[in-house]
Amino acid sequence: MYYCKSWFRAKGKPTELWSIDKAKDAHVKREPYTVILGEPDAPTCFVEFSNDYVGVSFLDENLREYLTYQFQELESNLLFLTMAVHRSFSDNQKNPSFSTTYMFETDGGVVIWKEKLISGEKSRYEKNFDPAKNYETYPNFGQYESIARRDR
Repeated sequence: MYYCKSWFRAKGKPTELWSIDKAKDAHVKREPYTVILGEPDAPTCFVEFSNDYVGVSFLDENLREYLTYQFQELESNLLFLTMAVHRSFSDNQKNPSFSTTYMFETDGGVVIWKEKLISGEKSRYEKNFDPAKNYETYPNFGQYESIARRDR
């Protein structure tokens, strides 16, 4: 685990690596910081914190974000997964060719957007789901296993 100010998406690397103490202080104060899971030059995932928001991004071997989760804190220490985005890439292309975005509501509604990014073709679906699976406890500092679960 490594801590930093943020993840520089365009360059695929962390900005300003931080000490554990500096990151812990930011966590306690609910100030922005990022934790990198794996090595800084070859992470598998990074988790972004900012006040009542937690973002989780999973990276492939080319440091492309293929899966992203966005959580919002609905009440003290209780997060809800409001959005998930899955991206597919063609060969070694930097930009995704296809994406599926899920917009979750606490009442069990979900809107699904499927988009072919090269052609711009989009389709929209509405479904229902069990929202109980989208709740997550706000993680304590250093305990990111649950929030960084890929399978949800």
